[in-house]
Amino acid sequence: MTLYIYLIDLLQRVRTGFEYASASQRNTDAGTATCISAPAADDSGGYWCYVESKYAWYRFSWHKTINVPDLRRFPQVAGCNVSRVRLSREMTRTLRNSETIDHGADSCIRLTSTTGLPILKVAHPHALARDRLRWEFEMLKHMSNCSLSVPKYDPKPLTDSTGIYAYRMQKLHRLDFENLEQYRPQVAAAISRVHAAQVSLGDLHPGNVMLDEEGNVVLIDFSYAGRLNDPVPSHIPEYIYGGSPYIHTLADEQRLETQF
Repeated sequence: MTLYIYLIDLLQRVRTGFEYASASQRNTDAGTATCISAPAADDSGGYWCYVESKYAWYRFSWHKTINVPDLRRFPQVAGCNVSRVRLSREMTRTLRNSETIDHGADSCIRLTSTTGLPILKVAHPHALARDRLRWEFEMLKHMSNCSLSVPKYDPKPLTDSTGIYAYRMQKLHRLDFENLEQYRPQVAAAISRVHAAQVSLGDLHPGNVMLDEEGNVVLIDFSYAGRLNDPVPSHIPEYIYGGSPYIHTLADEQRLETQF
């Protein structure tokens, strides 16, 4: 069962690209087009992703391979379809006052000039991503109130007429992926405290564990987290909790064993 969970996780990484792109590859200055989401399959047998150019977002689709075509001539890219995404005024203002430095499956990470909490996590512009960010923010508040190892954040999220689209948090640092075993005691202790608070992370992996300025482990990304024994929400993929209809700790325990 542990090997099965590990293989499913590995497949999901390839499919959704939850591993963040490096900041050096994601320069979003006003004259550059860059992907802000991982390539995903569409209903036509092709692929698509979100692209940012001049602080506007686009849905960009293509065929043949999952590799993103050359964007240097964006939006004039041969054999590809480009459609601009309509964003709220609030979200557009946020984009113009920040730059993308990373992206994940449902959101992008942006850097601002704000002192103290310079990082913005901004949902991708579709309903499921918004739902996951809203859930994540609620879980972050709950876990923070339980004094767990979570990021410092602004309790007032960024909203528009549709609801929460972003929130501010502290700047964190990635683990050394070549030496993950050194973090295992800290991660295990942090997960133990999470479970003692009657919560499960669901999506535990090295990309969802970071370090603060003092080198302390900080858990992130709670869109698949939940309170123990609660029904699994519809926005969480079935494989996360092994097909169980209820939130449990087994997924965390298995991923701690296989990935650290």
